[in-house]
This record gives sequence, structure tokens and C-alpha cells, in this order.
Amino acid sequence: MPVNLVVPLVVGAVVTAAAAAIDAASAAPAPTPAEAAAGLHTVTFPAPPNLGPDMEHHVVLDIPGLKIVAITLRSATPLPEHRAPTQITLQAIHGTARVIVAGITTTLSEGRFVVLDANVPHTVQPEHGMVTLLVHNHKRTTGDKSPGPVPTAIA
Repeated sequence: MPVNLVVPLVVGAVVTAAAAAIDAASAAPAPTPAEAAAGLHTVTFPAPPNLGPDMEHHVVLDIPGLKIVAITLRSATPLPEHRAPTQITLQAIHGTARVIVAGITTTLSEGRFVVLDANVPHTVQPEHGMVTLLVHNHKRTTGDKSPGPVPTAIA
């Protein structure tokens, strides 16, 4: 088989295997009966491989009141301006990114997160090649008496 056909096939197989590994590793395991009774949800998210699509997302956890999505941006691919219908928390778990809201830029790195109110337009730009963010969607549940807006950046 000519080399110009073998290389794309091998790269495609590696990317497919890496994506499958992320899907399998990032899926939230079913809680044990004791964990479920205690209301405990343990989630582990491994470092994503460097190879893969420029932008991908995986639902890590989806329970009443909270949905967590992992978004990986590669090749310095930005997440274009968009809005979330609920209050969200953005947390960098691998790499560094800039979050831009109303012309204000905040840097997200490991150990730092931002909270955005519902419907706030924002853009996310990786600083160096690749970043993985956890997005926590704070879904309101019946009887939720939580306070309204929270600070937009917490260091």
C-alpha cells in the first residue's frame, strides 16, 4: 500500500482510538448503592490526548440540578461567542484559556474558575494550543431557593 494512503489511515485509527478512550474514561460510572444513598457522585476526567478534533465535548455528569460538560479545544481553536441558558461555572482542568465577557478578559488556569450568569455572551480562547474546560450548568430544580447572581470571577 502506498505511504500516502497508509499515513492517513494510521493517523485516523489513532484519533478514533483516542476519542473512544476519552468517551470510556470520561463516562460517569454508576454510583454504588451506598454512594447513591449518600448523594455522592464521584467523577474522574483523564488528560485528553493531543490528537483529536479541534473541538470536542463530552457530557461527564447529568443529574438533577447539575450538568457537567468537558470541552477540549485543540490547535488554539476558539469557542465562538455564545450564551448559556443557565448560570455556569467554567473551570480549566488542563491548559490555560482566556474567557472574554463584554470586552473583559479573564485568564483561566488550573485552580481558577469563573461563574457566569445565565445568558451572558462569552468567548473562550485557548492560550497555548490545547485546553480542557469543565462547564458546570447550574440547572434550577423545583423549590430551589438559591440566591441570584454571584461574582463573575473567583480566584
